[in-house]
Amino acid sequence: MFILFGVKEKRRDHGSTISIVCPNCGNRTNLRLVEIEKWFAVFFIPILPYDSIYRVQCEICSRGMELSDEDFERAKRICRAARAFRKQRISEEEYQRIVERSRLFTDMSRYSVKALENKRTTSD
Repeated sequence: MFILFGVKEKRRDHGSTISIVCPNCGNRTNLRLVEIEKWFAVFFIPILPYDSIYRVQCEICSRGMELSDEDFERAKRICRAARAFRKQRISEEEYQRIVERSRLFTDMSRYSVKALENKRTTSD
């Protein structure tokens, strides 16, 4: 009997968080919030998730940083606020208040900013 097994990654793009000048490529861009789930797969079918990685990354060069579980939740709130702002459901002042209250991007020095794989987010 022949069994084929391996690992599969599922990427989920949660959307834009904030607009910055990327320290890697120097372009003004939005940081995207990306969740990467790793799954055990049997015959190319994902069966069991075993790890999740959360990142904010540049839309242009795909470089960024990993987030903790707590900071991922904060970044999701910012994504929802950014979406609401783009749809004109909240004012710019309210959006800025939400970003400032999250304190996610005010102290980026506590993250070890490391070069991430230069992979574009693709839909599986």
